[in-house]
Amino acid sequence: MAETPRRFFVGHSPVRKKILLCASTSSSNVGSIAHAPGTLAMLEKYVPEADVFVWPSRPLTKPIFKMLQARFPRMTVVDGDITSNGQETSNTDLGSAIEEADFVLHGSAGGFSSASKLDSVHNRTGKPYGIYGITYEGEGNSILRNAKFAYFRDSVSVGQMKKEIGDFTKVDFAPDTAFAIDLFDNASAIKFLREHDLEEGKFVCAIPKYRITPRWKIAGKPAPEGRDKKNWQYSMSMKDHDHKPLRQAIVSIVKNTDLKVLIVPEDKSQMELGKEMLLDPLPFDVRNRVVLRENFWLTDEAVSTFLRSVGLFSLEMHCPIMCIGQGVPAIVCRFKEQTTKGFMWKDIGLEDWLFDMDEDSMHPLIPQTVLDMCVNRSESLEKVACARNLVRETMKKRMNVLRRELGLSTI
Repeated sequence: MAETPRRFFVGHSPVRKKILLCASTSSSNVGSIAHAPGTLAMLEKYVPEADVFVWPSRPLTKPIFKMLQARFPRMTVVDGDITSNGQETSNTDLGSAIEEADFVLHGSAGGFSSASKLDSVHNRTGKPYGIYGITYEGEGNSILRNAKFAYFRDSVSVGQMKKEIGDFTKVDFAPDTAFAIDLFDNASAIKFLREHDLEEGKFVCAIPKYRITPRWKIAGKPAPEGRDKKNWQYSMSMKDHDHKPLRQAIVSIVKNTDLKVLIVPEDKSQMELGKEMLLDPLPFDVRNRVVLRENFWLTDEAVSTFLRSVGLFSLEMHCPIMCIGQGVPAIVCRFKEQTTKGFMWKDIGLEDWLFDMDEDSMHPLIPQTVLDMCVNRSESLEKVACARNLVRETMKKRMNVLRRELGLSTI
C-alpha cells in the first residue's frame, strides 16, 4: 500500500471550527472506502462552518486520496499514532491537529474501531468527542459513557448498548454516513457500460459475498491455517446456500423482462466468487444477458454505475446504502456473520427489502421481490424516496447536536 504524505492542505482559518475525524478507511472494499467521504459530505452539508482533519485508520492509497481530494479540496489528512496516555504522537502534524480540533468525531465503521484514539486524545486534551453511525459490539463502555453523543447505525445496536450500560440519554440511531456519499466517475462508468453493451436504465446489479471475507485471499497470501482455515471451510460450505436465491432472481429477471444483469463486487474477493456462484451455473440462454465485472473498481465509479441501473440486490450492505443515498432501489440479503448492521434497512422503512439468509423460509421470496423491484418502477422509487428522506432528516437532527457542541446555531 502506498504511503500517504503527512499533510495535504495547510492553512485552516482561525475563525472556523475544526473537527478531527477518526475515519475508517480501506482499499479493498468500495463500501468501507465510502465511510470517510460520506462523513465529509455530511459535515460539509450540515456543519459548513467547520474544517476537517481526517485521521484515517490506515494510510490512504494514492488513487483513493486523489479521489477524495478532487471532491474535498479543503480537507486535511493527518497520519500517525498516539500513545495510550496521549502524551506523544508520531509526527507534529497529528499533534497539531489534535491541539487545534474543537471536537473529535468517530465516523461510521464496522465497530468501535477508533476507541483507543478517542481515549488517548481525551487523556491528552480533555476535548469533547462523539461517535456517529457504528455497530455496537459490546466494547468501549467507559469511552461511550464520556461521549457527548453515541449514535449507532441500527436499532439492535442501540438496544444492546442501553441494556449493557444502562440508561444513556445521548445514545440513539443514526444512519451510516455512506448514505451521504456523492463521489462520481461518470466517464469510467459510461465507458464500461458501452464496452459491455449495457444501456442506462436497462440493467440491474447483483453482488455476491462469502460468509466471512477471506482477507488472506485479498492480500494474496497462501491458503490459511487455524481459525482462518475454519472460516474459509465454513464460507465454502455456505456459498451455494447463500447464492442460489440470487441466481434464481437473475433467471427471473432475464426470463420476465428485457433487462440485463451486471454482477459487480463490493470487495476484491467477489469478482471470482461472482463468476463461480452467479454466472457460471446459469442456463446458457440466461447467461448471454448477464455481464460479470472482472476488475475491481473504486467507489466513485460504483456510484455512477448504480445511478444508471434500475436497482441492486446484494449480499453486501454498503453498496445498497450508497444506492439508497442516490435514490436507487436496493435489496439487502444479510446473514449473522455481518453483525446487526443489516437491520438498519428495517429502521429506514425498507423491511420488505431485507432478507435473512439464515432463515431458509425467506429464500423463495427473494426472486419475486427482486423482480417486483425492477418491474414496479414508480412504486420502488417512491419507497426509496421515503427511506432517503428519513435518512436525511435523521442526519440533520444528529448533526444539530454536533453544531450545539461546537457552539453553533441549529439549522
